Amino acid sequence: MKTNPYIDGKKICFIVCTNDEKKYNKCLQFIRKINIPNGYKKENLIVYGAHSITSGYNAAMKKTNAKYKIYLHHDVYIINSNIIYDILNLFKTHPKLGLLGIAGAKLLPTNCIWGAGTGKYGKIYHYFPKEDKVLFTDFSNGAKMAFDYEDVEAIDGVLMITQYDIFWREDIFKGWHYYDLSQCMEFKKNGYKVGIPNVDEPWCIHETGMNLTGYKEAQKIFIKEYGKFLGLY
Repeated sequence: MKTNPYIDGKKICFIVCTNDEKKYNKCLQFIRKINIPNGYKKENLIVYGAHSITSGYNAAMKKTNAKYKIYLHHDVYIINSNIIYDILNLFKTHPKLGLLGIAGAKLLPTNCIWGAGTGKYGKIYHYFPKEDKVLFTDFSNGAKMAFDYEDVEAIDGVLMITQYDIFWREDIFKGWHYYDLSQCMEFKKNGYKVGIPNVDEPWCIHETGMNLTGYKEAQKIFIKEYGKFLGLY
């Protein structure tokens, strides 16, 4: 898949697939509060009615010429107003770091569910709207990172940040699950690292809720496609 050949290295694009105007508008309120480094510009791209998250993300990736892309769910609210400064610092310090997330695992288990993996890292606030409650989660259970980011095998898709463009596998992932782990594998197959930043406080709040339709099917596709690459068989 061809992306825009005229990449703007001073541009950051926030990309959201949504079918919920209310949630997206709330997400956008937080994006608007983010500080923009001098000389940089920000772009917001919204994809309505995508058949799958992979097709939606590919469409947005082709549309923008921004070097840096922040893919996020419409129920994710970024509270780190200096997130752009932080990601630029990491990406410029580590040119081989292609993909950043806010939670993930160093090693996937045989069922390829990252939450059951070994060496989990990341911090996030979960918001439960029915109870109107916010809970803090530290996936590493207090373990400290030795460096400015942790190299991991997989990250969660709530927030995915890239400095390079790689095709989202819409050819095999036609729903809303395992696109995130698939993209991690694609970056690794292309020689890039996947990481989780070393942070004191979470970068975002995630409004908790999950639709598991198609999850098992996507899991089987993922294991079939990447199991050998992961050394599972």
